[in-house]
Amino acid sequence: MMLRVRQLLTVYRYIKGLTQASRNANDGISIAQTTEGALNEINNNLQRIRELTVQANNGSNSGDDLVSINNEVVDRLKEINRVSNQTQFNGIKVLDSNQTLGIQVGANDGEKIDISLKQTDTTTLFTGNARLTGITEASTGAASVGILASYSAAVAATTTGAAVSAKATVDAGLLEQIDKAIATVDSQRSGLGAIQNRFESTITNLNSTVNNLTSARSRIEDADVATEVSNMSKNQILQQAGTSVLSQANQVPQTVLSLLR
Repeated sequence: MMLRVRQLLTVYRYIKGLTQASRNANDGISIAQTTEGALNEINNNLQRIRELTVQANNGSNSGDDLVSINNEVVDRLKEINRVSNQTQFNGIKVLDSNQTLGIQVGANDGEKIDISLKQTDTTTLFTGNARLTGITEASTGAASVGILASYSAAVAATTTGAAVSAKATVDAGLLEQIDKAIATVDSQRSGLGAIQNRFESTITNLNSTVNNLTSARSRIEDADVATEVSNMSKNQILQQAGTSVLSQANQVPQTVLSLLR
């Protein structure tokens, strides 16, 4: 009987542990999906920055045209940094720094799946380009930031001189840098997609194991019930037999006395 109890406790412990592990794995999927969604927004901004850079490289643009284009580029860079800084899951910022989150997906020590998260902002995507990494909320397109290598503001006409239009030049080699940034983000998204698939497979396996263990626990409990019923029936039979023997034994003296009369 004690062996049965130990078996039930062991099975129950594993069922509870694996059920929690399945919930953990679902959290892992949520983390990956949250991060991938943020990276998708960053990718959209990078694609738009690339489009604007191609437009800016058209030699027919005036200085004012380039400033207008660069204004949107700067805003897109700000948005990339905002997404990186503010995206979080359960209080954990998922793109603000390099980190590894270990997700417990089993009932025992060491049964974990790691989610690798990378800092993803203008600093890491455009390393070495101060015009792109030095963007702040105060930045505007009317400066040597973003895609502009140089900028000089327009000067209004005076009594001593004519008006001077704004002048700006586009930084060289930007498209290659932007393409590398897009490739980096795509690689991270691909990795997160793979980890989601792994979690989904793990959840399927965990749920199957829990179902099998639950069935095993039921069989053990059913076996115990059957044993107890059998023992109870045997005891009832023995009790009835004992009662019958005792009754017959009590009748013997009365029979003898009857014969002696």
